Formats: sequence, C-alpha cells, structure tokens
Amino acid sequence: MQVVNKRVTKFTTKIFNILISFDMRTLKKSQVSLIKTWTMEGSYSFLCHLDTT
Repeated sequence: MQVVNKRVTKFTTKIFNILISFDMRTLKKSQVSLIKTWTMEGSYSFLCHLDTT
C-alpha cells in the first residue's frame, strides 16, 4: 500500500506543479487559488480512498 501511495503522491505532485506553473501565466489569482484548493482536496480524498480499500 505504501508503494502505491508514494507513486500517487509523486504523480499528483507533478500535476500540481504543472497546474501551478500554468495558472501563474494564464489565470487570475482567484481562479488560481480555487484550482489549487480543488487539486489538493482531490488528491487528498483520492489517497484516503486508497487507504481504506
């Protein structure tokens, strides 16, 4: 289970970093924070779901 979590964390971190760099160039601050919050919550709930299965 730990290995899966590490892989998922690496993967979500990559997506998160891409989102941030993309957002900084193209979107307004309010939209950026919204997407960041959504991404963090989404990856967190995904990890929680993995832990329970």
